[in-house]
Amino acid sequence: MGDLLAAGREVYGELKNLRVWVKDNAGMGSFYRSQHELVFVFIAI
Repeated sequence: MGDLLAAGREVYGELKNLRVWVKDNAGMGSFYRSQHELVFVFIAI
């Protein structure tokens, strides 16, 4: 997460918000599968 924040700040500028996308259906596959994803929202300067 730290690397993503550093890269995003370098390219886009300020971090505006951190959102969580909750998936209704995690899909087929492994028993342990991510049912959410983090979405970083940056302000382009």
